[in-house]
This record gives sequence, structure tokens and C-alpha cells, in this order.
Amino acid sequence: MAPERMTLRLTVRPADRDGMSQTAKALQEGGIDVISTGPTALTLSAPPTVISRFFDAPVDTGGHGPRFSRDPTYDRLPGKYSYSIYFPTKPTYF
Repeated sequence: MAPERMTLRLTVRPADRDGMSQTAKALQEGGIDVISTGPTALTLSAPPTVISRFFDAPVDTGGHGPRFSRDPTYDRLPGKYSYSIYFPTKPTYF
């Protein structure tokens, strides 16, 4: 059974104020909550279906923890930045 909500981290490069702000806005418009902002990454929370739809990649919740079944896409995020995303195995504090 899939969890109701999942937490994930999105790294933004280059990590400038505008990039973080534009990225957070795009995520929120897509139904993903930004629960914290660090100097280079955003911590996100959303239902697995929303995450899968936004990043165009199914979330596999079996095994040793959640992961994307294929490489996620970042088409809905500002194009002048590069991104990487992962599901943290332990809470990360800024």
C-alpha cells in the first residue's frame, strides 16, 4: 500500500534566490508542497500520484524505500536550471 504523502528532496543548480523561488512556485502550482528551503535544495511533500504526474515518472514504493521507476523529467520546472531529485532515507535538517 502506497503512503498517503511522501517526502523528497530537489536540488537546484545554480542555487540562486531566483531559481529557488521560481522552482518552488512551479512545484506549488503543480500541487507539491514545499516544506523547507535550504541553500541548494527544497524539501517537498505530496501524494505519490501527484509526484508521479508532475515528474512524469511512476513512484515505486516497494522494496527498501521509494524510488522512481524511470528517470524523472523536469519539464514543468524553469528551464535555465538543472535538477536532481531523491527520496531521503532519513530526515535531513538544514
